[in-house]
Amino acid sequence: MGFVPIRHGVGQAIQTKKEKSMKWMVMTIFALISVAIQAAEIYGPYRADLVRVVDGDTVVLNISIWPGLIQRARIRLAGINAPETRGNYSECEKTAGKKATKFVNEWFTAHPQFVVTQLKEGKFTPVARIVSGADDLSADMLKAGHAVPYSGKGKRYSWCLNNGNDRRIDHQRHA
Repeated sequence: MGFVPIRHGVGQAIQTKKEKSMKWMVMTIFALISVAIQAAEIYGPYRADLVRVVDGDTVVLNISIWPGLIQRARIRLAGINAPETRGNYSECEKTAGKKATKFVNEWFTAHPQFVVTQLKEGKFTPVARIVSGADDLSADMLKAGHAVPYSGKGKRYSWCLNNGNDRRIDHQRHA
C-alpha cells in the first residue's frame, strides 16, 4: 500500500466538532460545579452551651456536633444586626449595643437549654439561629427593638439620629 495523502481540512472539521462538543461538556460540568459550590450547606440542629456573649448579634458556643465531640465556635445570629459595643461608633450606638448585649445574656439565663439550627457559612463567621422550644433569639431581639432585620448585604444601619445624639431611630419607620 502506498502513501494516501489526507486532504487538508477534512480531518480538521471532525476535530473541531469534537472540540466544540468537548467545550460544551466542560462548560456544563463547570456550571454545575459552580452552582453546587454556591449552594450553602445548612447544618443542625445541634445542642450547645453558651461560653460567652460577644455582643448583641454574636456569641461563642460549645456545640455538640457528635457524641463526645464538641466544637467551640463564634456564631453570628442569623437574620439580624445589632448595634456595636466597641469600635469607632457613637456613644449612642455603644449604649444601645450594651443594652442589646444585656438582653442576649438575659435570654440565655432564661433559656439554659437551646439548640443551634440552620448553621451555615457566613461572610466572616458562621451564621445560625438559636432556639429554645418555641423561642428564637433573633426573633426575640427584633421584637424587643435591640436589632434590625439583616440579610448580610446592603448598607450599615444607623442606630442614632443627629450623628450620635442619644435618640434611637424608630425601627418601624426606618427599617
